Amino acid sequence: MANVYTEEQTLELVNAYSAAESATERDSVVEDFAERYDRSVASIRGKLTREGVYVSKAKEKTTTTRGMRKAEIVHAIATMLGLRQDLESLNKATVNDLRLILDGLKNLNNQFELARGE
Repeated sequence: MANVYTEEQTLELVNAYSAAESATERDSVVEDFAERYDRSVASIRGKLTREGVYVSKAKEKTTTTRGMRKAEIVHAIATMLGLRQDLESLNKATVNDLRLILDGLKNLNNQFELARGE
């Protein structure tokens, strides 16, 4: 049978975790109680989840190195091509491929403007 948390342990854990005001403090509480109760961090997290108090970490938004999201790159490509709709199937391409296409279109546009201006 699995190790069971006592009511006292549960109450102490939930109170300490709920009192923490930042993600760093909550992480510290989880690690401290894992050590104190001789449990894994995952076990403590699981208990907090079952008690309905666990706060998951916020995930960072994925962006390209230039700060554009994939959907923004696809929209920019469609705009440069003069299309009034997004090219939904391009969303399946890799970010690197999309950046290459966008950079190529920008270069063509710059060359056209230079040729036209001379």
